[in-house]
Amino acid sequence: MKKYYQKIDAYLLARYPNIWVLGVHIFVPIIVVTFLTLVIIGAVLVNVYKGIYSLDDSFEQLGLAMALPVILLLILFIIRQAKYNALRVHHFLPFKRRFAFFLSFWLIFVGITSLPFATYFGSYFTPGINHDKKGYFEDRALMGKYMTHFYLKKSRYTTSDDQTNDYRLSKRGSSLMLDVHRYNWDFAKYYNGTPAQITLKEAEEEIAAFIVIAKRYNAEFKTEDVGSILEMNTTEKGIVWDNSNGTEMDFYTHIANLSEFERCVTWSKYYHNDRQVFRMFNWEFWRYYSLVGFSLAFLLIIYCSTSKGEFGWALLVCALFPTVYGIVAGLLAILDILDGETGAQLLLALFTGALIYVAFIGNYKPKLKRIFGISINVMLPILLPIIVNIEMLDEVEFFVFAFVMGLVTTYLYSFYYQYQYLHPGKS
Repeated sequence: MKKYYQKIDAYLLARYPNIWVLGVHIFVPIIVVTFLTLVIIGAVLVNVYKGIYSLDDSFEQLGLAMALPVILLLILFIIRQAKYNALRVHHFLPFKRRFAFFLSFWLIFVGITSLPFATYFGSYFTPGINHDKKGYFEDRALMGKYMTHFYLKKSRYTTSDDQTNDYRLSKRGSSLMLDVHRYNWDFAKYYNGTPAQITLKEAEEEIAAFIVIAKRYNAEFKTEDVGSILEMNTTEKGIVWDNSNGTEMDFYTHIANLSEFERCVTWSKYYHNDRQVFRMFNWEFWRYYSLVGFSLAFLLIIYCSTSKGEFGWALLVCALFPTVYGIVAGLLAILDILDGETGAQLLLALFTGALIYVAFIGNYKPKLKRIFGISINVMLPILLPIIVNIEMLDEVEFFVFAFVMGLVTTYLYSFYYQYQYLHPGKS
């Protein structure tokens, strides 16, 4: 195995040095194998744990256990790029396909940082859940109505006006009278009337339909004979009332594994609402979490495109920028010169303009201009949305604006860095 890997390594170095520098043959297999292993572990756990909260706790513990390996992988990847990728620019060598490298950095960072959440994807294989969202809500609506045939309640204390249970034949025996009871099951509200009345034929159709639907959620029945179920419900023959719930209402169910059936229905609801262990299937979470990988890739591609010393000085400028801005803004506010939020945005625009002047317009030393140019590259995706007017943008729009600005500046700065480092005498 080691010799085989060494052959691949030598082949990539000789034929595809860019891919070799990225370490695709190292990091991508590690990410894929680790991710799939954790997904399998998650799939096993959802078949072992019956409680969703205990399962969620186990997933969180596995995620925390992956924190250290993830940090280690990030450090190793950054070191590799600092050692090989950035070396070319630091020696004034061409850095081709810079934007493609940035996208590669981003994908690898997203892959590495997603590992702590990989076990959550194993919850997709939870037995008995319905992955079809439309089908689930259609099933739920029908089960909420038809469950009245399979879960009966009987009051222990009755008066002359009370019915002994919620399921009885009419006086003529040609139809069913169904009283409304609110059970502990969150969607078992059944008929919206007190009482509801349906024909025996309709009752038989509902019983048969419920059996078909409930089996999708691992339901098992004491009997699947429609006539027997209807007869037991109307005559109470063969029904043994259960009073283990400690309330004034006894109950009987035709579902042999009621708790398992309820679990599958409830977990299907969590799956489609992106709750508990299924929250990782929510696109909104990944939309924001991908910013972690995006930010790391954004900084790393700048480091790989610039001189180490100049990159360090540029970060110092970035650190001092908000400090100096805050001091000046505070003094102007005390002197009543700064006019609220609009004034703060105008001041920020002036500060940004000063950076641009030093970097691109003023007659300064090339090294100083590059330092300020790099700092603009780092800060512009955040500064511009704020200057434009953050109140005009909602959270999603601000995210998209900053994201697009990051992509645009990364692409445009590819030409800037090539010009500055390949032709430093002309800059």
